[in-house]
Amino acid sequence: MTPEQVAGMPVRESAVKALYRINQHGAWSNIIIERELARQSLSQADKGLFVHLVRGCLERQGALDWALGFYVRRPLARLDAWPREILRLGAYQIMYLGTPAFAAVDTSVALAKRLSGAHIAGLVNAVLRRLAEGKDGLPWPDRFGDPIAHLAIAESHPRWLVERWVTRFGPEGAHSLCVANNRPPGTTIRANLLRTTRRDLIEELARAGFDAREGRAAPEAIRIFGGGDLRRADAYRAGKFVIQDEASMLAARALAPQPGEKVIDACAAPGGKATHLAALSFDKAPVLALDVNPAKVSQVRSLANRLGLQSITALPGDARELGRLTPVRADALLLDAPCSGLGVIRRRPELRWRRGASDLPAIAERQLEMLAGVAVAVRPGGRMVYAVCSFEPEETEDVIVEFLSSENGRAWELDGDPTLLLPHVDGTDGFFFARLRRRAAANPPR
Repeated sequence: MTPEQVAGMPVRESAVKALYRINQHGAWSNIIIERELARQSLSQADKGLFVHLVRGCLERQGALDWALGFYVRRPLARLDAWPREILRLGAYQIMYLGTPAFAAVDTSVALAKRLSGAHIAGLVNAVLRRLAEGKDGLPWPDRFGDPIAHLAIAESHPRWLVERWVTRFGPEGAHSLCVANNRPPGTTIRANLLRTTRRDLIEELARAGFDAREGRAAPEAIRIFGGGDLRRADAYRAGKFVIQDEASMLAARALAPQPGEKVIDACAAPGGKATHLAALSFDKAPVLALDVNPAKVSQVRSLANRLGLQSITALPGDARELGRLTPVRADALLLDAPCSGLGVIRRRPELRWRRGASDLPAIAERQLEMLAGVAVAVRPGGRMVYAVCSFEPEETEDVIVEFLSSENGRAWELDGDPTLLLPHVDGTDGFFFARLRRRAAANPPR
């Protein structure tokens, strides 16, 4: 029997090739998944399986590698990339998906023959058969006796992250956070209130077959629990909504732009927050949307056009040079700074394996540079929101404290308490934002 004739091969081959691109070439899972779903001629059931396989292997990679390590004679890291990804795919099906062992083994062997050769197929066959026989006796660390080891292996997170989360949130809080990171994040959309109302949009989406319900925190938020591809909905093409997490909506709302104000989004791509700022000001506040990547500026323009917004000017520009780049002194500025992304692990599960504790100081340094660069672009008495999709202290509270004590930050003060959102507590992406106000010129720094 040829590999093409093995049942279930097309979807599994697509999945292992996606995993190869993600783990070996640094591609992002959300982009790869979306691209493959659009390109592949898979059935609806196989599309669901494809997403499950790719996300599941990334989410459980630590546990899969640990389990496979009992049956591979050499360290898994020393295997070539293709057999490593094939073994992970087979192990995930055996350990988590409930796939019959013979089916997981047969398809994995067929993949190995197709992608690596007959000698690798023998290795894959032997390892996965032994795993299928021994999986129920694996020595998982005890959740209560050794919570850090348990979370690192059983919930498949890097040990350095688990250690800091146990310290901050306690063993139970860290456990809840890791579990939340391994659940499908769901889909939230933001209604474009300039073209519809939330109630009308929910009803329209329901007529189109979507299970749409009100969000929890933002008045524009709608949660989608099923119904197909949102981008093919008539309401999407009519510019009535944007796919966006609720945490991002709250950050734009914290800036509270008003009609007639000069507004800047200093790191705007792909445009979700910039278009929200325009909508919140009824499309009557000029919004300057900047992004350091010129290729991404077109994304902002395209989204603004689809939503029918006229107030947005999208241009390339580095936030660190904002004071020099524009003579505009903004009334309100949003800095959604580049960060570790550790708050969106549930959306990009590969992030947990790409970040290390040593990355955070350099990221925080860049965030401080950006804050210093944008602070001078806000008029005295104006306001600014600093936001990141992370909840690590180095990128959140520590950045604000250091900025306020710096030369560029002495003219600023916190305007209310910062907001910290956690996946296992708030049901949103992990997110932090702080609103600051620049003191009026007549009020010297204290």
